[in-house]
Amino acid sequence: MDVQSIITILRETKRGKKMKILMVLPESYPPDPRVEKEAKTLVKKGYDLHLLCLNLNNKPNYEIVEGVKVHRINPQFRGISGIFNRLMIKFNPILKKKQHIAKSQNPVKDSLGIINRILFNNIDHLFRSDWYKTIDLLIKKHNYDIIHVHDLPLARTTLAVARKYKKKVIFDMHENWPEAMKAHTNYPFLKKIILNLAVWVYKRQEKLSWKYSNKILVVVKESKDRLIKAGVLNKKIEIIRNSVDSDYFDNNKNHKLNFKRNKSDFIVTYTGTFGTHRGLDIAIKAMAEVIKKNPKVKLLLVGDGPNKSSLQKLARSLNIEKNIIFTGYVNKKYLPSYINTSDVCLILHTSNQHTNSTIPHKLFENMYMGKPVIVTSVKPLKRIVEKENCGLVVNYNHSEVADAILKLTDKKLSNKLGKNGRSSAVKTYTWEVVSKNLEKIYKQLEVPKN
Repeated sequence: MDVQSIITILRETKRGKKMKILMVLPESYPPDPRVEKEAKTLVKKGYDLHLLCLNLNNKPNYEIVEGVKVHRINPQFRGISGIFNRLMIKFNPILKKKQHIAKSQNPVKDSLGIINRILFNNIDHLFRSDWYKTIDLLIKKHNYDIIHVHDLPLARTTLAVARKYKKKVIFDMHENWPEAMKAHTNYPFLKKIILNLAVWVYKRQEKLSWKYSNKILVVVKESKDRLIKAGVLNKKIEIIRNSVDSDYFDNNKNHKLNFKRNKSDFIVTYTGTFGTHRGLDIAIKAMAEVIKKNPKVKLLLVGDGPNKSSLQKLARSLNIEKNIIFTGYVNKKYLPSYINTSDVCLILHTSNQHTNSTIPHKLFENMYMGKPVIVTSVKPLKRIVEKENCGLVVNYNHSEVADAILKLTDKKLSNKLGKNGRSSAVKTYTWEVVSKNLEKIYKQLEVPKN
């Protein structure tokens, strides 16, 4: 903790008791980047921050991580709902990768519990999950002023306990959860029935969670527009963008990489999780056209995911595997170095209701590192890239991607777009800038201490 943080804490202590906050996260902590940035900001401002999350890697049930008092829970599958959870995991690739999502809620009770307002308010009181019991116990013990729940899976349970104790709730919507479930899947009839049931449940749960939250945080303007269209009051919604942690990227941009780059290489890079909606297949198909005109271009795929083997097979079938570099999983501390060594970065998402109402951190990370970006015409990506003139927007088509890559081999153009991105990222899209809005929101909700 730096000197300024200590001074802030001393000042808060002198004025009275520090405001107590409980964050509820249906994942492990660390390393979620959005949650980490928010938590560090609140600790730095002198708040007494507790965080309840899942214990997925045999970590201590309680420890202090950079000033955050982390409580961990080990929920288990039980009974009929446990069977339903297992089916959900089996049929949904997102849940296969992140079993904590299924563990963090109870779909059977949800499907019963949100039929009407009365059951929404009371289902958790009647059927107390491990999450409910733990949140209840922590509130009794620490008497938090504000509960900050991250994403939809735990919103209803958190609201149930918070309303019992008349606590204010911030609902932090990282994404459009129901549409995200649909966007990542393409199933035959029977499996789709189970998926559609879950989507139906979460859509209704989402609307009621908006109603009972004191503040709703979204990541992008398009998400706010969606909520307003659904009838949520404008004053209730605040935009806290996904953004770049500039200090972290400045301090980690020169690590040694696990591949050799020739000086004449032109590196086009994607960073993040692989998946069918990420457009990596059209990136590889585009490379087959690019290499014919410029064999020095290489595609660097930094990360891993369920379709990695099919992408490798595609590269082999096109006989371009020498120009496609798969790094495998990369620790986040090395990520700035991979972006730093790149010439161009890609974000080729498919367009759907999920991607049209969210924004990835990687856009602002690429911009901050001064790299021109090629993005598909997904609404938030298109709006920001065109507004800041920091890259090229293409349709979801491999020939258009190929043309954009070749166009950006012109150093004059790529340098211009990269500088534009860097300038706008520093002014608008760093966490240092975005966090000021988070501080204002907490000040608005702050409960005076006696």
